Formats: sequence, structure tokens, C-alpha cells
Amino acid sequence: LKQLAKQPPTVVYHSLAANGMDTGDYIARSLNMGRDRLLPEFTYLDQRGIGAWDASDETIVRPAVWALDELEAGMEGFGGRPPPNEDGTPNETLHDQFTRLRQFVSLQESRTAGDIILIIFPDGTGPALLSCMIAGIPFSKCHVLEFSPGEVRLDVTPENVWDLYRQRQDDPDYLATIDAGKETL
Repeated sequence: LKQLAKQPPTVVYHSLAANGMDTGDYIARSLNMGRDRLLPEFTYLDQRGIGAWDASDETIVRPAVWALDELEAGMEGFGGRPPPNEDGTPNETLHDQFTRLRQFVSLQESRTAGDIILIIFPDGTGPALLSCMIAGIPFSKCHVLEFSPGEVRLDVTPENVWDLYRQRQDDPDYLATIDAGKETL
């Protein structure tokens, strides 16, 4: 919050996930923002649907999804679809999530031009994918830029994203997660 207070957002968008709503409320209270500037986003910021893997042990599924994306997603995220589920849970590729994010950004270009926007995602992959979109990094590499819970990145530019990507691409923890996921697959 100290970082945000230096140049506070004029608009905050949050997902409808409980953690997104709670974080949005906390930030709005802390920065004395009016409720008209704290806006829910009903679809575009949703987590990626992982089909049959939904509600499975995250310590096993997360590395598997990361490895699947690394191996199959490709430049624009068309590959790497998780297995389908019989209950209707979506099984999306990174490209499916990209499409939602692109629509969100397109709306903001006309709705909030000139505003400082804070986006609260329900997970770390959404903002990482958005970072790849900004910098032109292959979507298969988006997990290199994965956000940690509560992480805030300010002044996101193509140059800053590329700098962070170069710092993290050979990170031992990231590489170990990919290797663990490959074994699970």
C-alpha cells in the first residue's frame, strides 16, 4: 500500500473471486477511494479453467499446468489445453484467457483513458499473461512472470517486463516447478 499511496490508482478493477473482492475493499478503504471507483469485473479477469484438474491438489496441478504450457502452448497459447471435465468446468488454453484479457484491455482504452488503473487478479497467471501480452513474450513462457499472492508491480512497460523475464527465466525454483510438472504429466 505504501507503493500505491505514492501514485494512487484512480480506478480499481477486481475479479469476483472472494480474494479479489476482499483485496479491492481493503485497498479502497486504505486509499479513501469512493465506491464508484472500485469496480467488479464479472468475466474478463477470471482464472483460467483447468477442466478435470479443477479442485485437485494445487501442489500437483500447478506444476503440471506450467509444464503443459511450457511444452505445448506455443507463441500465442493455442496449445496446452488441460483435460476436459464432465461437469462443464472449462478447460482453457492460455489463448482463451488471452482473449478475455484483450477484451478487458480494449474496454479500458475507451472507458478509463487517462486513469491510473489497478487490476486485482484472482491468481498469478492472469497478470503474468497480461505482462507477456504487453512485452511480446511467448505465452508459453508466461509462468516465468507469475505473480505471487499480494504482489504489486507498478509502471509495467515492455522494457520492465523483459528485464524481469531475463532475471527470472533461469530461476532454479521456476525450473524445478517445470521439471516436477513434466514428471506429473
